[in-house]
Parts: sequence; C-alpha cells; structure tokens
Amino acid sequence: MNTISTHDRILRVEGRETKFDIVTVSNSLVALLGSYEEAIIVQQIHSWTLDGRGIEIDKKFWFDKSIKDWITEVVPTASDWKMRSYLASLVDKGVLERKHLYKEHHGHNYSPKNRTYYYRLDYEKLSELARRAISNSNNAGGEE
Repeated sequence: MNTISTHDRILRVEGRETKFDIVTVSNSLVALLGSYEEAIIVQQIHSWTLDGRGIEIDKKFWFDKSIKDWITEVVPTASDWKMRSYLASLVDKGVLERKHLYKEHHGHNYSPKNRTYYYRLDYEKLSELARRAISNSNNAGGEE
C-alpha cells in the first residue's frame, strides 16, 4: 500500500519514488521559461551537469535520453507528444542544445541509422534570456 511520507518537508509517495524523485525548481526559472515542466527539465539537466553525469564530448556534458527516459526520470506526467514539445520549445529558446553525437560518443561503432539526440544546457543562452527578460521588464516599467 502506498502511503504519504509526512516526516520531511517534501511529501513523497512511498513505494512510487523514482531515480530522480525530487527536483526543486525556482519560481524565477519557471517565470523566465514560461513553463513549469520546462523549468524542471532545465533544473534536472543542470543538476546532472554539476554531478558530472552524462557523456563528456568536447569538454561539455551531454545527455542521450530517449523520450521514455525523459518522461520516466524527469516529467512523469508528460505524454510522448508533450515531452517532445517541451524539449523542442527549450531548443527554440536556445536554452537547450540538441545534436546527433552518436558517432562522437561511440566512435568506430557508429551506426548511421542511429538518430539518438544528445542534449546539453547552453548556459550562455540561458543567461542571455534572463538578461533580456530583465531588460524588457525594466523598459516596460518606465513607460506610462
């Protein structure tokens, strides 16, 4: 039987925990990206990067997850279509970089049919997005 663990600041359903069960996301990141789910994805990739997880290619950490893995590990309420939509939106915003790096990752075992995407955060673009948002809010506040 599943029970709610109430002994901690984080409510958890015992027996339903996942590998990455707790993701803390700031409201400022949610506001910047305009989506709670996108903020969760960005926060989780940031956490993995800080932990040194992923595959290091050209001194950058990349993550090669299937849509099913993204759903299971990061946004369990998302459908395949919604998860693809969240990832595409982050790519469109420039916050998430997406490439086919199977050859770079596996070298001579490269299969041209493999279309696995590898993802990484572009911290420079994320900072630029934040600067633009702050600039826009400052400009809007001064107009009457």
